[in-house]
Amino acid sequence: MAKKKRTPGRFWKRARTLVLTLACGVTLSTLVFVIFLLPRTGPTVQERTKTKKEVGSFSVNQASLDIQEPDSQEETGLMYEEKNIPRFDFEINEIDLALVQALITEGIGLDALKHQAVTQRKGKYGDYHFQSLVLSLKRRPREAFLNRLQAYFLDWANGASLLRSEQNQNKWEIRVQGVLTHELLFEPAAPSTPPARDQHPKLALIIDDIGESTEEARKLYELFGDAVTLSILPYCTHTSDIVRFGVEQGLEFMLHVPMEPEGYPGVNPGPGSLFVHMDQREIQETLTRSIRQVPGLVGVNNHMGSKFTTDKRAMAHFLRTLGKHDLFFIDSLTTPHSRGTTVSARLGVPMLSRDIFIDNDQNVSAILFQLQKAEQLAKKRGVAVAIGHPYPETLTALTHWSRQRDTTIRLTRASRLLD
Repeated sequence: MAKKKRTPGRFWKRARTLVLTLACGVTLSTLVFVIFLLPRTGPTVQERTKTKKEVGSFSVNQASLDIQEPDSQEETGLMYEEKNIPRFDFEINEIDLALVQALITEGIGLDALKHQAVTQRKGKYGDYHFQSLVLSLKRRPREAFLNRLQAYFLDWANGASLLRSEQNQNKWEIRVQGVLTHELLFEPAAPSTPPARDQHPKLALIIDDIGESTEEARKLYELFGDAVTLSILPYCTHTSDIVRFGVEQGLEFMLHVPMEPEGYPGVNPGPGSLFVHMDQREIQETLTRSIRQVPGLVGVNNHMGSKFTTDKRAMAHFLRTLGKHDLFFIDSLTTPHSRGTTVSARLGVPMLSRDIFIDNDQNVSAILFQLQKAEQLAKKRGVAVAIGHPYPETLTALTHWSRQRDTTIRLTRASRLLD
């Protein structure tokens, strides 16, 4: 007779069910604790919000930086819409700064250094701009400049080397991580002649985002007369009123043309915007309509545009249109990767670049500090371009600055820096 299988009793069934229920409960509790209660190692939403600084109409997330930056934003005077600069590009920028700083330290005017050509090359670290530079220096200043440049490379550009070309004794080559990035061609300095132009350092003050209130334009005119340059947004409530006021007072004004930022569509540059997907006809027609919004303008600078200004094709269409209207371009440099300088040089469109945003930090003392820095930059370079916005704090700081600014520096219209 076969043995009857034993089945677990009712007690053991209940015990097993209870154990499984407890195990599930512990697992669920652990998940809840990990997801909602365990302290996070990264920043919270509130903390991330605190790391953002509003810059005009765009923002910078400082937590996203992956390169070594100066101790404070005040040291650079620069704020960009996007700050994720590739390491190789950052090192090339360091070389550019070293070249300028070596000239300044040796008391050599920056007009001794000129770009002969800028071309895009492909290297093992990606695409980059190769710069061919011409320096007009006598023998002794040349030696002092090269020694100073070499010292800077040793101090803070460890990946850079400076060597004389084997083919041309008047040419020196700069390599970054073994990649040729710059060539310096020396030519004899021209005989010194008494300069005919004004020797005062010049500072152009441009106030962007004008278009929603005539009061701001009137206040700026009261402070600086016709020496301030207004950059007027198209399609704003008071665009035509401010244009009329500018014409009546003899002010110089520009078009503040909206361009596509990296954050689009989350960040909207507004009506009349230029986008990289547009073809030549669309860019030309859109820009022309905006130009007609601001009759009498002399130039254009960009509102946002961290994506648009990096697109060589789009910038070429944009700058060709400016050329047809006989307008100059001032690159607000909302990204360090702007193609403005390269494309404008090729097309022959007059252009300047912004040196300092005065109101990245909307604090009166911080704005005054940036204005003082702009003065020092103008003294060292002879010219400087500072851009601000019609924030109440900016207008307050400008009121203070107008009474105490360095009067040896000539506040001038932006167009006069192109003379």
